[in-house]
Amino acid sequence: MTTAMGITNYDTIRSEILHECNQCSNQDMSILKHMFAKQINSIRRLDNIRNVHDLVNILEKRNVLNSRNFKCFQEITAALNINKFDHYFGRSYDRKPVESTASSVKHNSQKEQIYELICNELGIKWKDFARALEISDAKIDEMEERYRLMSERIRKILMFHENSLSSVTWLPLLEALSKSRRNDLRIKIETLIKQ
Repeated sequence: MTTAMGITNYDTIRSEILHECNQCSNQDMSILKHMFAKQINSIRRLDNIRNVHDLVNILEKRNVLNSRNFKCFQEITAALNINKFDHYFGRSYDRKPVESTASSVKHNSQKEQIYELICNELGIKWKDFARALEISDAKIDEMEERYRLMSERIRKILMFHENSLSSVTWLPLLEALSKSRRNDLRIKIETLIKQ
């Protein structure tokens, strides 16, 4: 349970957290936007969030984040794996373990980079992409109903496709991009894979 903190303490913590999160990656911002989509409850506002400062401002406008309820700060810092503020919240979250080998770290970061690129650039061709990955129309309709942001839908399609495979392989994704008439995006991903 979060307890009220003074306005001065709130402002201090707010400015420290915003300073620390200043260089938040696009991938991290996507995760944060997904986390707070329900509280923000506006696709247009979510699409306009470019950084943590924008996110905090909107959460404050929605009165989800204030000096009496600062749980969002806890969630933001936990999601970004920033533990230097834990003493403010009296918490100690279990952090994700660091990958043990350099190759798995490289593969995961490459996969995330590719997924992020697809999520951000696929756009209105997302249904064609899903069908090319042999995802049923019923599943596509379910994703369209359940997830408001297009990028969320695309990420779920990628995860659904990945879960149906025994190992991650790029060829089906590349072919699906071609079938959905996004060869430009396919070329970008092929370039990333070759790096």
